[in-house]
Amino acid sequence: MISSECQGYLKQAYRNEGLVLFLEKKSPSYCCDWITVVIFYTVLHYFFALLRGKGLPLPKSHKGNYLDEGGLELAQKYFYTTKNDIQDSLAHEYAQLFEWSCDIRYKPKSASFTGKQLIKPALQILERAKLIVFNELGYKIEHKASRYIFDEIDPIEFKDYSKRMLGGERILV
Repeated sequence: MISSECQGYLKQAYRNEGLVLFLEKKSPSYCCDWITVVIFYTVLHYFFALLRGKGLPLPKSHKGNYLDEGGLELAQKYFYTTKNDIQDSLAHEYAQLFEWSCDIRYKPKSASFTGKQLIKPALQILERAKLIVFNELGYKIEHKASRYIFDEIDPIEFKDYSKRMLGGERILV
């Protein structure tokens, strides 16, 4: 079973993902930037679940310094999977999503893309993050009857999921 701290980060990512779906369907077009920002934080919480699931410490900041590694540096080391004949790494894309999120929030006039242009690639990064985290932890999360359920994944079923996702199908939990 996965730790309660790991479960907490999976729950937060799942809730964030619900907000992404809501904003995507219900928000006016001028709010598209925030969808990309919420996607970044969703991926961040999935990454934190992966770190805690492996017994690793969380970063103190996004970028490291001479004393501590930040989230971007830890992603280079740990945001990948090689289990169940699935090989994928998200380190580069995680850094890209972080930059998009920062540009949208702090430099909106100089951002090279609008949030609307970034939604599709950001959602693809989110799907790959889930693939990596669920595959590495061996669990997926669902919400049923007002509670969160953590189910062990079936490696054969999961290979099918990964093929569909990598083929471009959007599979939100």
